[in-house]
Amino acid sequence: MIRRGKATPEEVDIVREKLSPSKILVQKADPDVVVLRLPSLDTGRADEVRAKLVDAEKQGAHKVILDLRECGRGPVSEAIAVARLFVANGTLATLKGQTVSQQVFSAEPNKVVWKNPVSVLTDATTSGASEVLAAAIEINHRGDVVGERTFGLAAEQKLITLDDGSALFLTVANYSNPAGKAILEEGVTPTEVVRAVVADDSDGADDDTVTQEPSKDPGLGPRPLSPEDPIYHKALELLKVPAKKAA
Repeated sequence: MIRRGKATPEEVDIVREKLSPSKILVQKADPDVVVLRLPSLDTGRADEVRAKLVDAEKQGAHKVILDLRECGRGPVSEAIAVARLFVANGTLATLKGQTVSQQVFSAEPNKVVWKNPVSVLTDATTSGASEVLAAAIEINHRGDVVGERTFGLAAEQKLITLDDGSALFLTVANYSNPAGKAILEEGVTPTEVVRAVVADDSDGADDDTVTQEPSKDPGLGPRPLSPEDPIYHKALELLKVPAKKAA
């Protein structure tokens, strides 16, 4: 592999292992703002988020940021369960396909545990279930989505085995956001678009809208949150405006 900033490749020994789900990372941004970094939406994540929200409110937090950057794993059912913790009314998502009966996933008022302001952070690595969650919060006007347009990969797939022993995944149904637009086609466009890239001195760019983002080597865990992170900084700025009422 070639590490960032290195010109020559290095040999790396890799041991294959089944990874256990990463835990939610919790960080206090301001005295009344807590950040929940969701590395995945694996089964059981909604219960974990619920517990973190209850604990945050007990500790005096009144605003929450859900960081869904680099979140690309987990079933959509878990995204719906997390969305129901925030959204009291409305459609959260729709699943439809040529051979799959249409399913509409709606909010459930009795499931809501957080009625205070919320913002969601996304980038191009936000995909699958996390896109359904971001869209549910954005389209229902429950909170701001801040960052970059998501990858666009919210669909149900079927594994088909071929005669030669190979196999392929066939998309059989697509998830649409509450406005009826297929996430697979358009991804999720944030309410506040913020471009976050690692600065490259070699390109000679002179674009004031490009802000350097803290970098990390692959495989070393989630990026650190810092005031220099433009997406994170913008979300904090938006949370300082008068609170929005829950949908």
